[in-house]
Amino acid sequence: MVEVNILRDVGEIIGAGLAWIADTVLGALDSLGAIFSDFFGGVASGAGMDDASLFAWVLLALGALFIVGALQAFIGARIVGGIFQLVIGAALIGWAVT
Repeated sequence: MVEVNILRDVGEIIGAGLAWIADTVLGALDSLGAIFSDFFGGVASGAGMDDASLFAWVLLALGALFIVGALQAFIGARIVGGIFQLVIGAALIGWAVT
């Protein structure tokens, strides 16, 4: 006679599901580093940044923020402030690229 233990079977199914979820998450986290590295490498080569140091990335981000601020200023009809922010943003991005 075959003994059936329903709770053990349900526990095995739940355990197998949890193991599958853990393997999937760990696999995604392992490949996430390569994905970010490839993305930022592509942005750096597209922007022309030879050395992609943290300082250059900060300058690039600040320059982008200034350009977004300039666009918002132009939309709000603040022309002088927009020009000022646009010049600063372009200078920061130029500094990051060189």
